[in-house]
Amino acid sequence: MSAQLRSPSEQSAVIGIDTDRCNNCHACIAACPVKFCNDGSNDHVSINHQACIGCGKCIEACPQGARYGIDDFQPFMDSIKKGEKVLAIVAPAVFATFGDDALRLNGWLKSIGVDGIFDVSFGAELTVKSYVDHVRRDRPRTVITQPCPAIVSFVEIYHPELIPNLAPVDSPMAHTVKMIQRFFPQYRGHKVAAISPCLAKKHEFDSIGLVNYNVTFNSINSFLQKAGISLRSFKETAYDGPSAERAVLFPAPGGLVQTMEREVPGIGDNARKIEGPEVVYDYFSSLRSSIDSGDSPLVIDCLSCTMGCNGGPGTPRLDLPIDTLEARVHRRAEAAKKRHGGSWRLGLKRWRFKRQVDRHWERDLYRRAYSDRSQASKISIPDENQLKQVYISMGKSSEKDIYDCGACGYGSCEKMAVAIFNGLNKPENCLHYVVHSLNETKTLVEQERAGADARAEEKSKEATEARIRIERDMERNRLLAGEVAEHILTLERGIDQVSEMMGTLSELLAQNQESSSELTIKATEAERLLDTFPPIIGSINATSIRTNLLALNANIEAAHAGEAGKGFSVVAIEVGKLAEKVHEEAEKITPATQNVQRIFEVVKGHVSEVTDGIYRSNELTQKTEESVQTMRESAKRITSEISHLYSDTAAN
Repeated sequence: MSAQLRSPSEQSAVIGIDTDRCNNCHACIAACPVKFCNDGSNDHVSINHQACIGCGKCIEACPQGARYGIDDFQPFMDSIKKGEKVLAIVAPAVFATFGDDALRLNGWLKSIGVDGIFDVSFGAELTVKSYVDHVRRDRPRTVITQPCPAIVSFVEIYHPELIPNLAPVDSPMAHTVKMIQRFFPQYRGHKVAAISPCLAKKHEFDSIGLVNYNVTFNSINSFLQKAGISLRSFKETAYDGPSAERAVLFPAPGGLVQTMEREVPGIGDNARKIEGPEVVYDYFSSLRSSIDSGDSPLVIDCLSCTMGCNGGPGTPRLDLPIDTLEARVHRRAEAAKKRHGGSWRLGLKRWRFKRQVDRHWERDLYRRAYSDRSQASKISIPDENQLKQVYISMGKSSEKDIYDCGACGYGSCEKMAVAIFNGLNKPENCLHYVVHSLNETKTLVEQERAGADARAEEKSKEATEARIRIERDMERNRLLAGEVAEHILTLERGIDQVSEMMGTLSELLAQNQESSSELTIKATEAERLLDTFPPIIGSINATSIRTNLLALNANIEAAHAGEAGKGFSVVAIEVGKLAEKVHEEAEKITPATQNVQRIFEVVKGHVSEVTDGIYRSNELTQKTEESVQTMRESAKRITSEISHLYSDTAAN
C-alpha cells in the first residue's frame, strides 16, 4: 500500500484551464490568495502549478467556467476495472454532501469492487490525540493545525518562517492510512483512494506518498448523474474500520478544537478559529510577529474554505445554506456521542472508546515533517526606479495615477507592477492603461480632426482665391471680347462701304468712257478704305492671342481649385476655343483684303483703257464681290461665336 512520492518542489496540477473559455478577465487573480501563481501576460491566465496552493477559489470566481478541478477519478475507475486491489478512505464531509445517502455511497463503492472502506473521522480522533500529545509533550508556543492542505502549502511556499509552528503530525487522512497499514494487515498491498471534498489533498499525497488517488465528491456525483445511477438503489453499508465520536465534526469550522475540548477542557479559550480565504491568508502575514511578541493563541484551528471541508472545492455546488450542511454533520455527531457514551460521563462506553483510540495510536507513527518550498514562488521585487519605469509603461506618470482600483485583480497598482516586472502580466491589462490609451487616441483623433479642419480651411481659402482670380480673368476676357466685337463692327461697316462702292463701280463701268475720271476717284477712295483693314485685323489677332493666354491661365487656376473650379474650367476651355476661332477667321480676312487691293491696282491701271477693258473690269468686279462676301461671312461667324459663348457663360 504505497504511492509515488514526489519531490518536495514538485506537485501535481489540481486546477485545469479551458483556454477557449478564458477571456483574461482576471477574476481568478482577484480571488486567488497567492496571486503571483497566475500568469496573465498572454491571451488567457495560466497557472504556475508549483506555486498554486489548490484552494480552488478561482474555480468558484471564474464567470466563464474556464477553470475546473483535477482529481484522480478516472485513474481510480481504471484501476477498479483492471481488478487491482483498492481500498477507500472517506472524509467525514461526505455526510454534508450526500446527506442520508452517505452510507449508500459505501454500498456503491463496494459494488464496483472497492475492498475496504474506512471512515477518516476515526483518523481525526487519532489526530486529536497526536495534537494533545504534542501540546503536552513539546509545549509549543503556537500550533497551526494542518488538516487543510491548502493552508500547509501556503505556509511551505509563502511563509516558510511559520513551518516550525505547523503541527508536526499527520492529517486525519494520513492518520487513517498509517493506521490501516499498521493495524489492518489484510489490506497491505492495496492501492488507496481518498474520497475527498478537497482538490489540494493531492498536494499532500504528493508529499507523503501514502495515497494513490484523490477522488472528489464532485467527480463521483457527476459520474452517478451522467450514468443515471441513484444511490437509493444501494444498501447502507457501514465502514470497515473503527468508528469516531466527536471528531466527526472535523469538516465544520472549529471542529478540531471542539474535539480537543473533550481531552483538554478549556483549550478553546486559548484557540483561534479562523477560516475563509478572505481572512485566513492575510492573518498569516502578521502571525510571525504575534508569535514572537507572545500575543498569539496556543492553537490556530484554520481552514481555507469558508464552510470548512463541507464546502470544499471538490464538493458539488448544492446551493444549500451552510446551516443545512453543518446540521447534517452535527446530527451525525449527536448519534456518535450517544453511541460512545452520551454526555461523555466517565463510564464503560467512554473507557472502551478511549481504549480503541489508544490501541490504534503510536507516538512516532503519525509524525510529519515539512519542506521549505518558497523557491517555487520566488519573484523579483523592482527597486524604486524600476517600479517607476513599470508605472510609466502602464501610463502612470504621477501619484494621482496610483489609485489602486483593483480592476487588474491584484488589489493594488504596486502588485500589478510587480507582476508585470516579473513577466506575469502586461500593461494592457491595467484599466488605467486602457483609459490612458483611449485618452491618447482621443487626443490624436481630435488633433487629426483639427488638422484636417485647418487643411480644409486652407484648401477652401485657396479655392476662394483661385475663384477670384478666375473671375477676374474671365472679366478681362469679357472686356477683350467686347473690344473684338467693336473691331468686328467697324470691319463690317467698312465691308458694307466697299460693297456699296463696288455697286457704284459696276454702274460706272456700264457708262461711257466719260465716267472714267469719276471711276478713278472712287477706286482711290476704296483703296484708302482698304488700307484701314490691316490695323483692325492686327488688333483682332493680338486680342485673340491675349484672350487665349488668359483662358489657359484660368484653366490652370480652376484645376488648382479642385471641385470649386470645375465650372470655371469648362468656361475657360470654351474661351480658349473662341480665341483660336477668332484668330483663324481674322487670318482669312487678311488675304481677302490683299486680293481686293491688288484688284484695285489693276483697275486703276486699266481705267484709261475703259473701252477695251470694260469686259475685264466686270469680271474683276465680280471677283471683288466674292472677296467682300468672304470678309462679311467671317465677320459674322466671329460675332456669332462671341455671342454664343457669353450666352452659355451667363446661363452657367
